[in-house]
Amino acid sequence: MPSDDADIVKRALQQIEPAPGEEAACRAQIEIACQHLARLRDYFANLENRPSPGELKTRLGHLTELVGEIIELITSVPADVRPMFLAGSGDPASRLTNLDRWHKCLNEVNAHYDEHHVPHGGRSLPPLKLLAAYYAYELLRRFSSKPRTLTPDGPYICLAQILYESATREEEADMRRACERVRSAW
Repeated sequence: MPSDDADIVKRALQQIEPAPGEEAACRAQIEIACQHLARLRDYFANLENRPSPGELKTRLGHLTELVGEIIELITSVPADVRPMFLAGSGDPASRLTNLDRWHKCLNEVNAHYDEHHVPHGGRSLPPLKLLAAYYAYELLRRFSSKPRTLTPDGPYICLAQILYESATREEEADMRRACERVRSAW
């Protein structure tokens, strides 16, 4: 951990106030959490150009509609003309069956993606904030007798801010929603 991060560790220790004899272990865990967050910051920065889950769902929906329209077009022409639409090697009937299967699979993937990957309501939280809140929660759980409340100046939100700052250098980030989300999960 760079020497300029000594202040981060010191401030984190002040929030945690570990029991006597546990300061060294707590310090080591803070340093590990900060290193993980720094590495994950770089990882998530590489993902910024990816479309959002909502955009992926929209694209998948369009693809599903297009395949459905192609199937409707093929099945609307007389059976003796269909082979022209399914030209190439293999049986045209099996190609249509494969297209039907693909369409069914796309519908299932779209439904599953909507249910499991696209958040409903509210804004999504940056993963790094959620991870900083998680590390803060765990550090307080392991090394402190302080409660993990959601008061603005309480140790939980303050520690999450400090850990997030260690990776982003953003001072006083709003960590309340991330801390609420992590705390409700436990």
